Amino acid sequence: IADSVDKTFERVVFALGIRFVGEIAAKALARHFKSMDALASASLRRAGPARLLSAGTVPSPARRRL
Repeated sequence: IADSVDKTFERVVFALGIRFVGEIAAKALARHFKSMDALASASLRRAGPARLLSAGTVPSPARRRL
């Protein structure tokens, strides 16, 4: 348990197992949201899909699920 405290947020996002979100997309999401609270309360409508999920950062199938 003590070792799990040192995990980076991007690894936590990846470990959530969001379909079509791999390591690269998890890193981009972690970089953008910076915390689990921010990620959990994210809204594509509020923040704007273009701003959150720039082309080439997150694959199309993942964008539809976020």
